[in-house]
Formats: sequence, C-alpha cells, structure tokens
Amino acid sequence: MDVLGDWITTDLEFTNDTRWRQRLDELVDFQKAEHHLPSRRHFKSKHEDVLGIWWQTQVSNRNRGTMPAWRLEAMNEAFPGWAQ
Repeated sequence: MDVLGDWITTDLEFTNDTRWRQRLDELVDFQKAEHHLPSRRHFKSKHEDVLGIWWQTQVSNRNRGTMPAWRLEAMNEAFPGWAQ
C-alpha cells in the first residue's frame, strides 16, 4: 500500500469518477449519432435532457475552475476547443 502514496480514493470517489466517464462516453456517442451536442431547452428525449444537464454542469465547472485536471483533459480530448 505504501507504493500508492496519496493516490487512494474512496468508494464514493471511484463511483463518481466511473459515472463521470460513462457520461462522457454517452455524450461522445450522442454527438456522433446526432451531429450536435444535447440541447437543454429543445431536447427530444429524456436521455438528451440528462446529457444536456451534464454538459452544462461540465461547462460551469470549467468556468469556475473546479474541474479536476484529468476531467478537463478528457473533455479536451473528446471535444477539442470546447473550453474556448
């Protein structure tokens, strides 16, 4: 265990990070299938609404500077230029 040092996460952190990665994958799949990002106002399905809320949350976290670096990197890789 000493090898891991400070890199130890709680079960909740692991669950939240796993869910976050799943949502990112869902957003990538949505964008590829629909050729646009989900709309929060004019959504066509409950899933698009959920993804739209998630997307807005990520933008808000980025703007406030509260997004962990690894999540910012993942978003930049999946959606180049999203942070501009």
